[in-house]
Amino acid sequence: NERKKLKKGKYKVYIDAKHDKNGVLDYADFILPSTQNSKDEILISTYLCHPSMANNELSSPVVAIFLAKWLLSLKERRYNYRFVIIPETIGSIVYLSKHLEHLKKHVKAGFVLSC
Repeated sequence: NERKKLKKGKYKVYIDAKHDKNGVLDYADFILPSTQNSKDEILISTYLCHPSMANNELSSPVVAIFLAKWLLSLKERRYNYRFVIIPETIGSIVYLSKHLEHLKKHVKAGFVLSC
């Protein structure tokens, strides 16, 4: 490990990176509509971060899917429900960059399902 070869002290780091406007970040979102023509939304977000750890990492997305199925079975829904499955950390940044104005206007409560 190269880091172990470094002497103790402060270092300055330059990260040579650039934004690729053609880049892609996949995510899933699903909107379950209100049965009462409401514009108000409840946001339910969950994330995937370490796909090799399936037992840990799939627990929250599975709960979100079962919650969506249960809400779908209800005869009446006062709110629209927005379910979002995103990559951890960067996914939230990307999702907010694309949907922020709508979310600020319509979301009345938000929940993050975490593993």
